[in-house]
Amino acid sequence: MKRKPLNRCVLACLGASLLAGLACAKTETKTSAKAEPAKPAASAESAPATPDGETSSKSLAQVGVQRALESYERLREALAKDDHKRIDRFAYGIAVSAAVAARRLGAPLSDGWTKVADAATGFSELAKTTSELSKADDASLRKAFGEISQPLVALVAADPALRAKLHIFECPGVSVYNKWIQPSSEPSNPYRGTDMPTCGAVSTWE
Repeated sequence: MKRKPLNRCVLACLGASLLAGLACAKTETKTSAKAEPAKPAASAESAPATPDGETSSKSLAQVGVQRALESYERLREALAKDDHKRIDRFAYGIAVSAAVAARRLGAPLSDGWTKVADAATGFSELAKTTSELSKADDASLRKAFGEISQPLVALVAADPALRAKLHIFECPGVSVYNKWIQPSSEPSNPYRGTDMPTCGAVSTWE
């Protein structure tokens, strides 16, 4: 039976595990800080005060962004190896983390992360319905990967800090959106898999 796609609200609620984990980490940090000797307070110029809510929201957004990129890399690597065992879970991880980022960031970033979450949800649902992959199914999954990559590439391109940590490639042999990002400087192609694993040219962020 085909499962109904998860809506954005459900994804955001499921992202609560991210928030809970960060909250626990912050509590432990505060507890440790109380045991340390008092230090001179930083000047207002060196450490401008910010509302707790604003700081927390920014931190949670960063967690969402980082985990979305980590799940994307797992999905990309699996497709490059033609390993379909857990790709639905990797896509689901992208969807949940991207939904957290979208809720915590303002426009236009929130719009971009919503697109990533929606595309990743679609990939996850598609992967669940293709237990025995035909060539057509495989092509559909790789096209769906491109639909995740397109808004993600745009988001990374707009963030110099993220862009500095990642490399962008493109596959000239496919007709769908053909760019992808990865930490390694050696291409590992998620669109062609083991047929042409190292096929790919360095691309631009535009």
